[in-house]
Amino acid sequence: MSSRWDAEAVSEPALGQIAQPLQALIIDADLAARQVLTDMLRRWNVQATGVAAPDAGLAECRKTHQDFIFMSGSGRDRDGTDLCLQLRDAGHGRRSHIALLTDLPGDGDLSRSVDDILPSRPTEGELQLRLRSGLSAIRLREALQDTSENLSDARDRLDAAHARMDQSRVAAARLQNSLIPPRQDRCGPFSIGAIHRAAGQVTGDLIGYCATSERRLALYSIDVSGRDVPTAITTSLVAGMLDPQGLGAPAICDPAEVADRLNSWFWEDAENAHYLTMTLAEIDADAGLVRYCQAGHPAPAVLRAEGDVEFLDAADLPIGVSDAPFYQTRTTRLAAGEAFLLTSDGLLRALDSDGGPAAQARLAELLQQCECDPQSQTESDTLRALWRAVIRAGGRAAVADDVSALLVTMPGI
Repeated sequence: MSSRWDAEAVSEPALGQIAQPLQALIIDADLAARQVLTDMLRRWNVQATGVAAPDAGLAECRKTHQDFIFMSGSGRDRDGTDLCLQLRDAGHGRRSHIALLTDLPGDGDLSRSVDDILPSRPTEGELQLRLRSGLSAIRLREALQDTSENLSDARDRLDAAHARMDQSRVAAARLQNSLIPPRQDRCGPFSIGAIHRAAGQVTGDLIGYCATSERRLALYSIDVSGRDVPTAITTSLVAGMLDPQGLGAPAICDPAEVADRLNSWFWEDAENAHYLTMTLAEIDADAGLVRYCQAGHPAPAVLRAEGDVEFLDAADLPIGVSDAPFYQTRTTRLAAGEAFLLTSDGLLRALDSDGGPAAQARLAELLQQCECDPQSQTESDTLRALWRAVIRAGGRAAVADDVSALLVTMPGI
């Protein structure tokens, strides 16, 4: 709704500088009084109409919006308060400024229903002063109405945007859930357990694996920054790049080479505001060898046959934080029956807030208590027992981040 008043007008606008003529209605049974008031108003660019009876005034208001209504306090043939309400209701969605013309002190309830009170025969100076104050009040009400309408429109747009965002988050969560591996699986000769606990509807964590040959398994654990819909999209894109069957990408080869390719993609995409940490590994069952690259991610762990837990700390930079990182493929031996663990930082931070060496030591203790016995339990059983032990150790309130892990047992020859 645009204002009727000049945008440069001051708080008490001059009556000769109004952008559009004002409309005024005079309800007074006294013809001479109506004529005097009409003549004064017209000199100030106010188009005044005079009527003798309230019913005629209502009819005029229903026909044309009146900015000002001057109503005589004497000679009324109906309840004045009710008349004020009807006059306002007839205002075409805009409020009229109603002034009571009376010489009676208070004039009953009616004086509390109007916006202003003037003498029944106001002087030119009095009328001009009240018009200015009334004009300021009208302008203020219209500005408040504009603001209210704008706020209402903004609220409607915000509600619609939230609804679209909710729909997007639901779709993103479904997409991510479709990429989460089963709790227990076999891929070729490898037995694999997985756990994934999202802290919110959308997660930055993702784990996965695929066969690169009959007795080779590639696996990864990634954590993309953020927990919004773009995070989910980025996570899914990375998963597709790491899966040779997903997007037709080449099979995972050298882990450091793959990390370098991913970093180039992240760094060169100007619209991508995310980075990720990742551990990417390939297990060769025939060679008893694990090749891995750790890009800012928690150290992978090896559950040795003797019961020891060995963390392979050798972190390179996260993906997407530098245009010239150096990623290195490292190796470790894995005997038949030993297990290889990838985990996100959520599990470590649940044990210690900084996820550092103290968290690693505590995780090693819990892993030794829950160590997988291939004869009696699966890798999934071990991870679920580990999860319960973490909850007991830190409390569920300590698990404020996404948690994911993969546990793979090296098969025999």
